[in-house]
Amino acid sequence: MARKRIGGQKWALPAVLAFLALAILSRIFYNGEVLGFDYRLYYPDGICYTSHAYEYSGLTPGQAWERTIADYRGVADKYLDLSQGIKPEACNSVQARILYPFFSAPFVAQLGLQGMLVVPIAALVLSFIFIYLALRKFQIRQSIAVLSLLLFASSSTLLRWNISNLPESLFMFFTSISILLVAYLLQDKNINGAFIRFTIFLTPLIILSALTKRSAHFWTILVVTLGVVLYLKYKQILLSYLIGFSTLLLGITWGADRLVGKILGGQNSLWIATTTASCLKGEQVFANPGNVSKPLTCDDFQKNALINMKDFVINEIGQLLVLDKILFLITGFALLAFLYHLRSHQPLVHITFFVAFFTFSATLLNATLGLNFRLMVPAFPYLVACAALLLNGLWSHDRGLATGKVEL
Repeated sequence: MARKRIGGQKWALPAVLAFLALAILSRIFYNGEVLGFDYRLYYPDGICYTSHAYEYSGLTPGQAWERTIADYRGVADKYLDLSQGIKPEACNSVQARILYPFFSAPFVAQLGLQGMLVVPIAALVLSFIFIYLALRKFQIRQSIAVLSLLLFASSSTLLRWNISNLPESLFMFFTSISILLVAYLLQDKNINGAFIRFTIFLTPLIILSALTKRSAHFWTILVVTLGVVLYLKYKQILLSYLIGFSTLLLGITWGADRLVGKILGGQNSLWIATTTASCLKGEQVFANPGNVSKPLTCDDFQKNALINMKDFVINEIGQLLVLDKILFLITGFALLAFLYHLRSHQPLVHITFFVAFFTFSATLLNATLGLNFRLMVPAFPYLVACAALLLNGLWSHDRGLATGKVEL
């Protein structure tokens, strides 16, 4: 009987993907400026990834840059002044991010600039599949899983950053796989084998992410959150054992970050953290991401850093409410899920919420106004899962695994 019931619900994932396809098409055909914000398909910093993709397709660096500039004329000229003679050196800070342009090379060779959208679209579709599998592994009701993903697919923020010539979608694909790994970890009764398998499967994701964009902060948040929550909830887990695996994963995370930077070149990093280090080293003048023509001094930074953080939080949340009420609603559900289970033993809720919360907190270290949750993209799968856990708990009286009561 159970087999027949599950078989009768095979429509769920195809229905979600069909709705996602419609959302993707709407993003492709209807894009531009919204309330003064750039919602186009091709972003100023995407010029670097596009140029690198042309290089991987067989053009020389000079030819690739000229082709990219030609492609960009008319599609991003309002936000990227091409008349100023932008140089390829402007892309040095992302030269280590080779994975997205490498995968895009065959498509730009055939489709030109439009080929840069193929990998993000494919990654987004695969992300939804893995998130769906994770929700079902969490034993969230089929209807709740579908509803959560339909809401998620309606988010303009999700579509804005994932359907564009940026590596965000590819990074979210890796974090979507990680949440499924977390689901398997929490359900495995053999804790020793569970952590070994978790480490084996998470390691390639960490390395691939390091080749996609700066990602060490996210994996650090995930590993530390998992370790702390699991120890607090399940005291039978040996602390030394847990610390050992956490240390190993953190070593892999930061080792990959440093090795990629050393071999392929530095990446742009969390701006406030980097600037603080520059001031401590005695550097007095450094680049201003908000105004390239007007460098900052350490005195300017000390006066404005906290103000920028405060303005960043207010602006991000306010803009989210105005521009993307769906994601605002999902975020609210996630917060309610955490508060609802604040004093209960619900590790799934706590892990998914804290990963999303601390990822947002880490964005304060790069407090550039107008990002509109761009730096939150890798944590979106965890945010959606946390919201779905609340809806599932309110829907069903049988809490069990659906709200995270797992016996390890």
